[in-house]
Amino acid sequence: MSEDPGRPVDANDPMEKVKAASRDALTTFMSLIYNPVGALPGAYQALPGQQALAVGVVFMVVWLLCSLVGASLGIGGLGLPISINQMSFGYKVRGMLVMLCIPLGLTLGLFLARTVARGTGALALDIFVAGSALLMVGFAALIGGLLGYQVQMLLTLVALTLAVLVIFTSLTRISGIAEGLAAYLVAGVLVIAALVLRVATAIIF
Repeated sequence: MSEDPGRPVDANDPMEKVKAASRDALTTFMSLIYNPVGALPGAYQALPGQQALAVGVVFMVVWLLCSLVGASLGIGGLGLPISINQMSFGYKVRGMLVMLCIPLGLTLGLFLARTVARGTGALALDIFVAGSALLMVGFAALIGGLLGYQVQMLLTLVALTLAVLVIFTSLTRISGIAEGLAAYLVAGVLVIAALVLRVATAIIF
């Protein structure tokens, strides 16, 4: 049965929330694809509170799916030539859990950096920025899986460079942190993300 066009949409319907988040994510992606750094502040400001959080989560899901597909094609999401097809189911599950710790670590790093420097923003901003930073990395893994290891390495280098610029821009132009301090905080964000990943890997494996 088709939906009644005259029936009001329930904003609390989980499916409507997913559809709305997907639409917002697509709109935000179209603005960021042409200018992933300069358009970031405007893209975030166009998304009130929970919408920014939802878009960040959608970006993280896209990153995860792209990385998994790239890995299944024989190219690891971190640039290592590895196929997941020969791994056991349990190993795949543990690997996915470790991968989920990457956006978690980035979000934690952004939150701590913003808190220590007394920058403006909320947790929704941290999730949005973490998702935006990872999005290009996911695309690099996917395209690299299709075109080969060497291409993937080059694209990953570009994606990681953009990720650093995205984090720096969020700290300076959105959170209002001085550029000199933000430059060091970017390194701190990446160190925290790496530590979270290291601890998670040690615990899960």
